[in-house]
Amino acid sequence: MTWTTLVGVSPLVVDDGRLLMILQRRPYGVHWEAPSGYYEPGESLEEAAAREALEETGVAVDVGAFVCTFVWERETDFRRNVLAYFEAAPRDSAARPRPQTEEDIEDAAYVDPYGLESGELHPICRAILDRWWPHRETGFHIVADAVPQPDGTQKYHFRP
Repeated sequence: MTWTTLVGVSPLVVDDGRLLMILQRRPYGVHWEAPSGYYEPGESLEEAAAREALEETGVAVDVGAFVCTFVWERETDFRRNVLAYFEAAPRDSAARPRPQTEEDIEDAAYVDPYGLESGELHPICRAILDRWWPHRETGFHIVADAVPQPDGTQKYHFRP
């Protein structure tokens, strides 16, 4: 069987210490998660992230720094998603989020993701936020020193 890989995006829109999230209904449950969706031909990943925020929440955003990628694979149907996450900010802090109900989005709001009850936050969103949220204002970097080895390979030393 051949794998199918799809590319998706997600803007992490922060305003006043809260994250723009959607309450998404899926076959396996209802969870709060960041807006997300698939890249469309002809647009940059940043343009796709801004489009997804607007479509799913009605909030126009400016997309900023690249945060990370996330890959998930589902062997049952040989499907793989490569997701790119970006920092984003609302163009108008007074804009009220509204859910895209025709896409099974029950609510859209600025939420303190760590104020949610256990299980309310989508597991993928939890994995991203656990790594990014504590560092979102200062950022973080991983520096690797590449050290040539006698056999022609390189060894990497990672600095905090």
